Amino acid sequence: MAIRLGAGDALLAEDVQNDFLPGGKLAVDAGDAVVPALNRYLGLAKKLGLPVYASRDWHPREHCSFAAQGGPWPEHCVAGSPGAQFAPGFNLPRDAIVIDKAMNPQLEAYSSFEGTELAALLRRAGVRRLLIGGLATDYCVLNTVRDALANGNLDEYRVRELLAAGAPIDGFGIGSSLVTASDAPFLDAVYKLQEYAGKPRRKRSPGKATWPGRKRVYRHYRDEGLLDHDVVTLEGDVQPGNPLLQLVMKGGRRVNASPGIETLRAYAKAQLATLPQHLRELDGSAEPYRVEIAPALQELAAKLDRQPVAGQPLPANVLS
Repeated sequence: MAIRLGAGDALLAEDVQNDFLPGGKLAVDAGDAVVPALNRYLGLAKKLGLPVYASRDWHPREHCSFAAQGGPWPEHCVAGSPGAQFAPGFNLPRDAIVIDKAMNPQLEAYSSFEGTELAALLRRAGVRRLLIGGLATDYCVLNTVRDALANGNLDEYRVRELLAAGAPIDGFGIGSSLVTASDAPFLDAVYKLQEYAGKPRRKRSPGKATWPGRKRVYRHYRDEGLLDHDVVTLEGDVQPGNPLLQLVMKGGRRVNASPGIETLRAYAKAQLATLPQHLRELDGSAEPYRVEIAPALQELAAKLDRQPVAGQPLPANVLS
């Protein structure tokens, strides 16, 4: 499919580094084929004055993904090493913005959005479409595309444009602009996958780490009826306290009739009355509300962190 570049577009070259090329420490089959393909788009971007970004793995030597630390991969792309440098013949413009990722030794980060300022940079530059190419399709490119979709806040018009252009996309990051009038206030929300096909899932990027699996929340109160703390645990792990999560919808239908407006007002008033005074203040220095993670949930997260990444590398992702 021919891709036409224009205003609002940007190019992201994903991890075009020596260690991912033939002869490198974590080589991708025919990985060097991405270089001339990307160079064509880099030339077009330069001609049109479009922003260019280039991500690179920039690992500390003791990174958790390395086999020496119990991870699934051989040591690769160590910060400052020859293997971490961009590929020979890769015509990256001088004004390209380099995104270093996976620098925390305790956390893996396949996506160029994980633990970086990429999303903020794209918004600041007014980027509406991001073209992504590089290495490797089944890991870093894939996760970056997924996060790009999640950050896209697409509406029905942009989805129609993408489909009409034959974009090879089978999932869209629909955002608030689809369901909210442009002149109405709205609150963006982020959804993180916690379970898929009956198996718990966990995201571990810095500042975005999640707790895996289906959960229950149990609330504890002080003697005077004010909130004290919550305990988050797995669905089947019964804890003391008041269970907060209740079944509301099943099979696309409400389980119980909707309560009247007066009932809802009374409930909201009663709940607000349980807030301690310091939780009613806007002052950011106030003591935060205490939330505890039950041992069962901590153990599941630790178990997932110890699991190796499944699958074998696929051929390089090549834009054509």
